[in-house]
Amino acid sequence: MAWGDWMCPIPGPEHELELERQRRSIASYDLQHAQDMLWRLAQLCQRQELILRAATRRIAELECREALRD
Repeated sequence: MAWGDWMCPIPGPEHELELERQRRSIASYDLQHAQDMLWRLAQLCQRQELILRAATRRIAELECREALRD
């Protein structure tokens, strides 16, 4: 695996199926339920972004150490 390849995921059919299931579920939400879900999604996205930033920095550090070791 080349450097950075891990950051380019390829979703499989099971992921597409799950997205379609979620899309159909969302279509039945009323406005209040949709707003509540959107707020939780915003919170989740923020947490995931912080985790991914930290993980990306750590992986870059480890890759650099490995490259310098060779």
